[in-house]
Amino acid sequence: MQDMIKKDAVYSWGKRENNALTHIKKTIAEAPGLYNLYFNNDFLLYTFASDNSLAIIFTQKDELNAKRPISFISASMQGT
Repeated sequence: MQDMIKKDAVYSWGKRENNALTHIKKTIAEAPGLYNLYFNNDFLLYTFASDNSLAIIFTQKDELNAKRPISFISASMQGT
């Protein structure tokens, strides 16, 4: 879907784009809410970077030792 918002992109909505939108809506609807921050617990930081994007997820383990998201950031890289 990111290709559709590029400058001079040819607009085309087909099965591939519809499947991507359905996946995005499902992921948002099923995503867990953000977890409360507890300063007494350890923090876990996950990072990802590629040539054109980056992401950071700030997490903490809950009382059942499951990793819970506290905050996240993602960005597309454009040019230099």
